[in-house]
Amino acid sequence: MKKILLSLLAVFMSMPAFAMEVYNDGDNKVDIYGTIRGFVGYGYSLNSEKVGGVSTSSDNNNFLYQLQTNSRLGMKFNASNFSGQVELGMGASKTKPLEPYLRLFWGAYSFGDAGRLLVGQNEVPSVMSGFSSDIFFTDGGLSGFGGRKTGIRRFQVQYSVAGLSLAIVRDNPNGDLGTVENFTRKGEIPRISISYTFKTNDLLTKIAGSYTAFNGTYAATNNTEWATIHAFDIAVGTKAGFMNNTMWVSAQAGYDMNAHLYGAGESSWVDNKSEKVAIPGLATFVKSDGTIDNISRVNVALELGYKIMDSFSAIVGGGYQYTLADALNTSLLDTDIHSYSVYVQLPYAVSKYLSFIPQVGWYETKAIMSSKGISEKYTYTQTGVIAGMQMRVTF
Repeated sequence: MKKILLSLLAVFMSMPAFAMEVYNDGDNKVDIYGTIRGFVGYGYSLNSEKVGGVSTSSDNNNFLYQLQTNSRLGMKFNASNFSGQVELGMGASKTKPLEPYLRLFWGAYSFGDAGRLLVGQNEVPSVMSGFSSDIFFTDGGLSGFGGRKTGIRRFQVQYSVAGLSLAIVRDNPNGDLGTVENFTRKGEIPRISISYTFKTNDLLTKIAGSYTAFNGTYAATNNTEWATIHAFDIAVGTKAGFMNNTMWVSAQAGYDMNAHLYGAGESSWVDNKSEKVAIPGLATFVKSDGTIDNISRVNVALELGYKIMDSFSAIVGGGYQYTLADALNTSLLDTDIHSYSVYVQLPYAVSKYLSFIPQVGWYETKAIMSSKGISEKYTYTQTGVIAGMQMRVTF
């Protein structure tokens, strides 16, 4: 552990020297950029179950440290009307080795005031980034607890003009598209993702959404009956600055149905991590008559921040998500899931290159399940507390 921290510190202190503008002659330029994000902390979770008045419980704790997988090194270029970006990510945890991977790879052509056409792997337009400061789990700790996914990169064809972006998205080409019980996927339409963003010096507002549909047979045998599953999400967020942006308020809300079937998409899905909180595995369920038990979610989140001085800020935020599912895996259960979160953060910027971001967060998920026609309910609760600090270099 000591060697990891010393190595990270050496990297942090040396990386600003590598920040460079490789080439710039006005309209044509090449920039190299990056960020390295290391995390150390402690997580504790308490699990409890209650069936017919009988309760059981267990707890778990973990010392957390990792070079986060949203650490990255990239290159941007502009050549007249052409632009592009290549970005590599790299991260490691106590259980996984250092593994580089491709985050972004796209090229675009600008038509001036008529817009821009982009082709390649880029952030999906409907991702809601910029509305939460939660640093846990690659800066997406609020996802599933009132917030949305803050980043997801897919191959797409995207057209953007005047704040409006429309993309045809290829989701998870390897086929990892979420779980559907009693359903054999035969095909899907490409996902349509759209957003509108309005931004000034003290205001950011975004409205976004996605839609796709999946076709397949619904019987476990060689039945030729077909079913169609619809998946969509819609979200809105706003962040307003006051007093020359020394104080800000951010709010977001959203609704989705079956959006977990995008794969690791923007769905506000509760992450299955022992040091955070988890819920029993949910699956969209196709019944023998071809009807669909959909999974729906509603989420809201709020954040308030104040810049005490140029280098030091205080942030408090939290959120709530309600999940409704008619099926829990292969059992026909009515399931209501309530997820809550609260976090406090005190980021300190040593310089424009190096920051330390301590945070304490509380997360709770409560699932209430009951068999159809049976009054006895089963309750599953998991509460998690995480305290830690992110060390971030940006160049």
